[in-house]
Amino acid sequence: MCSRNDLIRLRKGLEVALIVTILVAYVVKVGRRDVLRRIRTGCSLAVLLALGIGAQLTNGTYGLSFTSQEAIGGVLSIVATGLVTWMVFWMLARARNLSGQLRCSIDRPRRKPQLQHHQLGRPGHGVLPARR
Repeated sequence: MCSRNDLIRLRKGLEVALIVTILVAYVVKVGRRDVLRRIRTGCSLAVLLALGIGAQLTNGTYGLSFTSQEAIGGVLSIVATGLVTWMVFWMLARARNLSGQLRCSIDRPRRKPQLQHHQLGRPGHGVLPARR
């Protein structure tokens, strides 16, 4: 049987999937397939980070007393409320220009090659990218 928390997790997961799908569709539409790898990497890291933090919060509190568990839950609730409140005010302040900035940054073709982190230390790859 599903608990209330499971339904909330499912809903949030579907929201994230919808947002990522819209982002991927737009990136493909404007012909910037080179960005898809970064989107995939970012999504994978976000999932791993969420699972790691969730496992730590779940398994890390078993050895604590009930009072300590309640204190941790209360502090995390206040932190989450503060983050969501800050996000709402941040979005209100930037909502007017945000769509145009996102379109401009994604629509713009890459101007110069960027040095990837895995290329450092390879023969022929210095600190600065080679010019084409």
